[in-house]
Amino acid sequence: MTLAIHINAGNSKNGNPRRGWFIFDSLGTCLDFIDEGFQGVDSLRESAYSNAVPSNISIDVEPRVYRDAYNQAYGSLPSVKSQTFSKRVRR
Repeated sequence: MTLAIHINAGNSKNGNPRRGWFIFDSLGTCLDFIDEGFQGVDSLRESAYSNAVPSNISIDVEPRVYRDAYNQAYGSLPSVKSQTFSKRVRR
């Protein structure tokens, strides 16, 4: 079973919504983030996770949480799974 949890960071200074859905698998692993935009819950229904069960609650978050999730999901940042950590070499 796939679960979708809604987050809400209010609106940007231009009035654009900052809302979306975190998608979790049955083990609690975060699979993806779906930006809601102006579509509302239809954004979830039209995504690859259309079978996800939407939660009944919405969690209010800071705008940076939404921005980080959006950037990670839509390519501005590498995904968590692809990040590699290495020692910093002092020159």
